[in-house]
Amino acid sequence: MKYSYSFSGPATHDIESALDYVEYALLNRPAAKALAQTVREEIGIILDNPELYAVIYEPVLKSNGIRFAMVKNYMLFYSLSKENKTVTIYRFLHGSRNWMSILRQSFTIE
Repeated sequence: MKYSYSFSGPATHDIESALDYVEYALLNRPAAKALAQTVREEIGIILDNPELYAVIYEPVLKSNGIRFAMVKNYMLFYSLSKENKTVTIYRFLHGSRNWMSILRQSFTIE
């Protein structure tokens, strides 16, 4: 059975910012549309098979079950709840950013 999903506030902002950057700063509307489509497709893949990607092996992120999928030059970070059949998308960060530091600020060791 397919999982449902939700975005955290930061994830929504990350995706909107990435698309705006590509469309307006880089002046490449077709690339922004292609990125948006790729994000939708990757989320669909995750919803069909949420355990496809491994949990990140870092103590804080691992304790929160954070996984990631590559989407072009970006990393889509998410976790899943098997009990509720849901996927929560936490962040969408460019691969060149210090994503480990950014993510660790959002989570604490349980």
